Amino acid sequence: MGFKLGMLETDRRLKAQYLLPKLGISANWLSGGYRAPEGLSAAFLENNYKLGVDLSIPLFLREARGAYRAAGIKIRETELDRDLQSLQIENKVKMYHNEVVAISRQINIYEQAAQNYRRLLQGERLRFEAGESTLFILNSRENKVLETSQKLIELKTKWHKSYAALLWAAGQLR
Repeated sequence: MGFKLGMLETDRRLKAQYLLPKLGISANWLSGGYRAPEGLSAAFLENNYKLGVDLSIPLFLREARGAYRAAGIKIRETELDRDLQSLQIENKVKMYHNEVVAISRQINIYEQAAQNYRRLLQGERLRFEAGESTLFILNSRENKVLETSQKLIELKTKWHKSYAALLWAAGQLR
Protein backbone atom coordinates (compact mmCIF):
# COMPACT_ATOMS: atom_id res chain seq x y z
CA MET A 1 0.00 0.00 0.00
CA GLY A 2 2.87 2.37 0.74
CA PHE A 3 4.25 2.05 -2.79
CA LYS A 4 0.82 2.50 -4.31
CA LEU A 5 0.21 5.64 -2.23
CA GLY A 6 3.59 7.03 -3.26
CA MET A 7 2.81 6.38 -6.90
CA LEU A 8 -0.60 8.03 -6.62
CA GLU A 9 0.88 11.05 -4.82
CA THR A 10 3.42 11.47 -7.63
CA ASP A 11 0.59 11.24 -10.17
CA ARG A 12 -1.37 13.90 -8.24
CA ARG A 13 1.64 16.24 -8.26
CA LEU A 14 1.99 15.70 -12.00
CA LYS A 15 -1.67 16.60 -12.52
CA ALA A 16 -1.11 19.76 -10.45
CA GLN A 17 1.58 20.80 -12.92
CA TYR A 18 -1.01 20.89 -15.70
CA LEU A 19 -2.77 23.71 -13.83
CA LEU A 20 0.26 26.01 -13.94
CA PRO A 21 0.96 28.43 -16.81
CA LYS A 22 3.79 27.47 -19.17
CA LEU A 23 6.76 29.78 -19.62
CA GLY A 24 9.36 29.11 -22.25
CA ILE A 25 12.53 31.11 -22.83
CA SER A 26 14.68 30.53 -25.87
CA ALA A 27 17.95 31.97 -27.06
CA ASN A 28 19.63 31.13 -30.38
CA TRP A 29 22.95 32.27 -31.60
CA LEU A 30 22.90 32.70 -35.31
CA SER A 31 25.98 31.78 -37.21
CA GLY A 32 28.05 34.56 -38.73
CA GLY A 33 29.34 35.17 -42.23
CA TYR A 34 26.25 36.62 -43.82
CA ARG A 35 26.62 39.00 -46.68
CA ALA A 36 24.12 41.66 -47.35
CA PRO A 37 22.67 41.81 -50.81
CA GLU A 38 23.83 44.58 -52.95
CA GLY A 39 22.36 47.94 -52.27
CA LEU A 40 21.37 47.09 -48.64
CA SER A 41 23.15 48.04 -45.52
CA ALA A 42 24.68 45.20 -43.49
CA ALA A 43 23.81 46.85 -40.16
CA PHE A 44 20.81 44.60 -39.46
CA LEU A 45 23.04 41.49 -39.73
CA GLU A 46 25.40 42.56 -36.97
CA ASN A 47 23.15 41.25 -34.16
CA ASN A 48 23.53 37.50 -34.68
CA TYR A 49 21.25 36.26 -31.94
CA LYS A 50 17.62 35.61 -31.34
CA LEU A 51 15.79 35.77 -27.97
CA GLY A 52 12.26 34.65 -27.30
CA VAL A 53 9.79 34.34 -24.43
CA ASP A 54 6.73 32.17 -24.73
CA LEU A 55 3.99 32.34 -22.06
CA SER A 56 0.82 30.32 -22.34
CA ILE A 57 -2.03 30.19 -19.86
CA PRO A 58 -4.78 27.65 -20.44
CA LEU A 59 -8.16 29.29 -20.69
CA PHE A 60 -10.23 26.29 -19.67
CA LEU A 61 -8.77 24.32 -16.78
CA ARG A 62 -11.69 21.87 -16.51
CA GLU A 63 -9.78 18.83 -17.67
CA ALA A 64 -6.70 19.57 -15.54
CA ARG A 65 -8.80 20.31 -12.43
CA GLY A 66 -10.84 17.16 -12.97
CA ALA A 67 -7.71 15.03 -13.33
CA TYR A 68 -6.23 16.62 -10.20
CA ARG A 69 -9.38 15.93 -8.16
CA ALA A 70 -9.60 12.38 -9.52
CA ALA A 71 -6.01 11.75 -8.41
CA GLY A 72 -6.88 13.05 -4.93
CA ILE A 73 -9.92 10.77 -4.80
CA LYS A 74 -7.78 7.77 -5.79
CA ILE A 75 -5.36 8.58 -2.97
CA ARG A 76 -8.21 8.83 -0.46
CA GLU A 77 -9.70 5.56 -1.73
CA THR A 78 -6.35 3.78 -1.33
CA GLU A 79 -5.95 5.17 2.20
CA LEU A 80 -9.45 3.93 3.08
CA ASP A 81 -8.65 0.49 1.64
CA ARG A 82 -5.48 0.38 3.74
CA ASP A 83 -7.43 1.37 6.86
CA LEU A 84 -10.06 -1.27 6.09
CA GLN A 85 -7.45 -4.00 5.72
CA SER A 86 -5.80 -2.91 8.96
CA LEU A 87 -9.13 -3.02 10.77
CA GLN A 88 -9.94 -6.45 9.35
CA ILE A 89 -6.60 -7.82 10.53
CA GLU A 90 -7.10 -6.27 13.97
CA ASN A 91 -10.58 -7.80 14.25
CA LYS A 92 -9.30 -11.19 13.13
CA VAL A 93 -6.54 -11.11 15.76
CA LYS A 94 -9.06 -10.15 18.46
CA MET A 95 -11.41 -12.93 17.36
CA TYR A 96 -8.69 -15.59 17.51
CA HIS A 97 -7.49 -14.23 20.86
CA ASN A 98 -11.00 -14.47 22.30
CA GLU A 99 -11.33 -17.99 20.92
CA VAL A 100 -8.03 -19.05 22.53
CA VAL A 101 -9.11 -17.58 25.88
CA ALA A 102 -12.54 -19.27 25.73
CA ILE A 103 -11.05 -22.65 24.84
CA SER A 104 -8.50 -22.28 27.65
CA ARG A 105 -11.36 -21.80 30.11
CA GLN A 106 -13.15 -24.84 28.71
CA ILE A 107 -9.97 -26.90 29.05
CA ASN A 108 -9.68 -25.90 32.72
CA ILE A 109 -13.30 -26.88 33.34
CA TYR A 110 -12.90 -30.25 31.59
CA GLU A 111 -9.65 -30.98 33.44
CA GLN A 112 -11.47 -30.48 36.72
CA ALA A 113 -14.39 -32.61 35.49
CA ALA A 114 -12.01 -35.39 34.37
CA GLN A 115 -10.30 -35.32 37.76
CA ASN A 116 -13.68 -35.48 39.53
CA TYR A 117 -14.83 -38.40 37.32
CA ARG A 118 -11.59 -40.26 38.16
CA ARG A 119 -12.32 -39.74 41.87
CA LEU A 120 -15.86 -41.04 41.37
CA LEU A 121 -14.44 -44.08 39.54
CA GLN A 122 -12.00 -44.79 42.38
CA GLY A 123 -14.79 -44.49 44.92
CA GLU A 124 -17.05 -46.76 42.84
CA ARG A 125 -14.25 -49.37 42.65
CA LEU A 126 -13.95 -49.30 46.42
CA ARG A 127 -17.74 -49.76 46.72
CA PHE A 128 -17.63 -52.57 44.11
CA GLU A 129 -14.85 -54.36 46.01
CA ALA A 130 -16.90 -53.99 49.21
CA GLY A 131 -19.90 -55.44 47.38
CA GLU A 132 -22.05 -52.32 47.59
CA SER A 133 -22.06 -51.51 43.84
CA THR A 134 -22.73 -53.24 40.55
CA LEU A 135 -20.57 -53.78 37.50
CA PHE A 136 -22.99 -51.62 35.44
CA ILE A 137 -22.35 -48.54 37.60
CA LEU A 138 -18.60 -49.19 37.53
CA ASN A 139 -18.65 -49.39 33.70
CA SER A 140 -20.76 -46.23 33.55
CA ARG A 141 -18.15 -44.38 35.62
CA GLU A 142 -15.33 -45.66 33.40
CA ASN A 143 -17.22 -44.52 30.29
CA LYS A 144 -17.59 -41.00 31.74
CA VAL A 145 -13.84 -40.87 32.48
CA LEU A 146 -13.08 -41.93 28.90
CA GLU A 147 -15.59 -39.46 27.40
CA THR A 148 -14.19 -36.51 29.35
CA SER A 149 -10.62 -37.54 28.49
CA GLN A 150 -11.56 -37.69 24.81
CA LYS A 151 -13.31 -34.32 24.98
CA LEU A 152 -10.28 -32.84 26.78
CA ILE A 153 -7.97 -34.05 24.00
CA GLU A 154 -10.30 -32.56 21.37
CA LEU A 155 -10.34 -29.23 23.20
CA LYS A 156 -6.55 -29.16 23.46
CA THR A 157 -6.29 -29.87 19.73
CA LYS A 158 -8.77 -27.07 19.02
CA TRP A 159 -6.78 -24.75 21.31
CA HIS A 160 -3.54 -25.46 19.41
CA LYS A 161 -5.28 -24.79 16.08
CA SER A 162 -6.72 -21.52 17.39
CA TYR A 163 -3.36 -20.48 18.82
CA ALA A 164 -1.65 -21.17 15.48
CA ALA A 165 -4.38 -19.14 13.73
CA LEU A 166 -3.81 -16.30 16.22
CA LEU A 167 -0.08 -16.28 15.49
CA TRP A 168 -0.77 -16.39 11.74
CA ALA A 169 -3.29 -13.51 11.92
CA ALA A 170 -0.84 -11.46 14.00
CA GLY A 171 1.89 -12.05 11.40
CA GLN A 172 4.18 -13.96 13.77
CA LEU A 173 3.89 -17.34 12.03
CA ARG A 174 5.67 -17.96 8.76
